[in-house]
Amino acid sequence: PPQGRRRRQRTVFTQTNVQQLDSVFMHNQYPDIELRETLAAQMGVPESRIQVWFKNRRTRARTAHRQQFKLSESSSSH
Repeated sequence: PPQGRRRRQRTVFTQTNVQQLDSVFMHNQYPDIELRETLAAQMGVPESRIQVWFKNRRTRARTAHRQQFKLSESSSSH
């Protein structure tokens, strides 16, 4: 990084935090600001980290779904 600028340290969520976030994600992939702020306060991280976690989790879910589709497509009878 340029002089004087430091990268933000990577946020590492505990296993319990990840389980809680995953549980919320199963019910709602797009939590509103109030829910994100509540989760952030409980976990002691900025709300922006929660927002990024959900963004990354949606991407992971989409990628997994595409992969599953490819697998089922290739195993169909030809």
